Amino acid sequence: MAIRVLTEQNCGNAPRHEISRRLAVALASIDATELESLLSADAEWNVLGEVPCNGIPAILEHAASTSAAIELRVVSVITHGREASIECAVRYDDGHIVNFCHVLRFANTAKTAAITKIRTYQASSVP
Repeated sequence: MAIRVLTEQNCGNAPRHEISRRLAVALASIDATELESLLSADAEWNVLGEVPCNGIPAILEHAASTSAAIELRVVSVITHGREASIECAVRYDDGHIVNFCHVLRFANTAKTAAITKIRTYQASSVP
């Protein structure tokens, strides 16, 4: 099932803005191909309060452990240098909503640099 993505237009001058959005969508929709294109092979994902995931297979496994997401609303994206953050709300097929912020670290400052670290802060809402 495809996920509905709601987002505001951006200026188009910040490549990491789009990369951050693509990552949030890929994690919510468990898109292995997209995640492999965005993440370094040894990427780390730390959802605060949970056991960290190391490497793409572990990240995919963790992403797949949630309900199916049906909608992702992008609230804010901030990028600078090797870092970015994206604030979103995701709605799942069982009705609950999770508000979260991914804080991202890229391998370097190149526009095509892979994401090496993700730190996620999240809070669930009751349907």
